[in-house]
Amino acid sequence: MSSVVRIAVSLLVGPAVDLSEATTLDRRNLALVLAAIAHAAGSHEDADLRYDGQGNPTGTVRLESLYPWPA
Repeated sequence: MSSVVRIAVSLLVGPAVDLSEATTLDRRNLALVLAAIAHAAGSHEDADLRYDGQGNPTGTVRLESLYPWPA
């Protein structure tokens, strides 16, 4: 099983995998692992409060994923 698959399975159902395996990945596969970790952590669902000039909250804005899926 490839390092990328082991890391992805670990994120979904465990068991924990040694992330030192990621140090041997090429750039494309490393980008996939980073995007998977960001997604598993929920960064694609993050939002931030917005405020008016007096410091009153006016609503929220959805933030981009911390590390989006590569094209």
